[in-house]
Amino acid sequence: MCFSSHRGSPLWKLPGTFSLKNSPMQLTHETLSFPCSCDEPTVVHCLKCNKAQLNLSVHLRRVCMRDNTAEERAAELRRMKSSSRKFVRQSRCWDYNFLCQLMPHEPSRRAMVNAFVERGFLVDNLPRADPGVATGPPAAAEAAAAAPTSAAAVVSPSSAHAAGPSGPTPQRNIPAAAVRMRMKEAGLEKKFPSDDRLLVGFKQHLLDDLRVTNAQREVDNVSRLLRYLQPTGDVATLDFLAKSAETRDFLGRLISAGMSAASTLTYMRSILRFVEHLRSRSDPGVPDLETKCRAYAGQVEGFRRVVSKSRSSDVPSGRCVHFLDRTRGLAECQEVLRAGEADFLRTFQKCVSGEGGEGMSESEKTGYRYYLEAVLVLRHFQSPGAVEAFTVRQWLSREPCDNGAVIAICDPTAAMELSRFAITREEEAVSPGACRVCLPIAVQRDAECTVQSLAVE
Repeated sequence: MCFSSHRGSPLWKLPGTFSLKNSPMQLTHETLSFPCSCDEPTVVHCLKCNKAQLNLSVHLRRVCMRDNTAEERAAELRRMKSSSRKFVRQSRCWDYNFLCQLMPHEPSRRAMVNAFVERGFLVDNLPRADPGVATGPPAAAEAAAAAPTSAAAVVSPSSAHAAGPSGPTPQRNIPAAAVRMRMKEAGLEKKFPSDDRLLVGFKQHLLDDLRVTNAQREVDNVSRLLRYLQPTGDVATLDFLAKSAETRDFLGRLISAGMSAASTLTYMRSILRFVEHLRSRSDPGVPDLETKCRAYAGQVEGFRRVVSKSRSSDVPSGRCVHFLDRTRGLAECQEVLRAGEADFLRTFQKCVSGEGGEGMSESEKTGYRYYLEAVLVLRHFQSPGAVEAFTVRQWLSREPCDNGAVIAICDPTAAMELSRFAITREEEAVSPGACRVCLPIAVQRDAECTVQSLAVE
């Protein structure tokens, strides 16, 4: 039935409630459903720039296809609208069994499903019993979608994990026993046998080449990673070099278990050392080994920078006391050296005298050593960690130069150089005097070098 006005216009186009005169049927909004205007316009993505557009025809005419003809823009507009309809009808809904075929690795598949659900996709046959798979968009995501974007918005750890590759935020102040328990429950404590060929070679590399004292800890870190990436089998293989996404998932699960950023960085340091060890090997059975190792190390290095940046932005612990009154200048800091110079020279005179320091008290010995440490910190601007790592062997290995000597301080656990600085001949002359009356700094760490060998020099 077609209702028309006297001018030939369809009656369904007339707004409001109306009725036909001389007709028993009354046409109202209740009897006829009129097409209502939606508050939000339809959004269609431009297939040229991959951006959502409210008015696609205007966008093509002004931006992406401004140099094309009207016929070409019309054809492209039809293709883009068809693609948008196809996405709504076919591509928005995914089958979980199909995702299992595409991604057999369970942790990666779980992360993909969570990302799909949080972004509005539909997943059929989703296992409800799996606690690691979200069954709907989280409340934090809905609140973030409803709230306006703000530069000062606070991002929760779960939203930060879903928003980008930075991973979950490292948690603080969790006991080590609780972290170990969480790692065991998540299956992160499983390791390969200690006599595995790759692990034995890596441990030998740490002990012989890098001289790492706690090599077994780094071997265990690598063993846990390899077992996570290779759940079956008793022999570790090099297939992990093609699983950078799974490695990122492993490190993210460590942080989710409560591991601190510093411990996570230690894991990544062990992984990078293991990959560097593999690069130095000549294994003809693995083609393009160096290329694979370089690409894998680049992925781990990228995640390491993200974790390191999050660690530097953390609130400092209570052990770090910050003076907010004013910044002290260099002259004020070195006033300590000028004030204690007289006592230092008096003690040095006793050291080089025939008495050999026998008449010196314990406080004089301690003050002498403290003054030498203050010289390293306040005059040569060395960090306290470098001063603590300064050993007798490093003092004996100093290199002579024109007006003194050059000293290199290395970390014995990390096999890396912490600092390198030069001392004057005067400072070089007074330093051995301390060894005749008191132990030098960190002498217990170097059993090969005795106090007598330094004093004879």
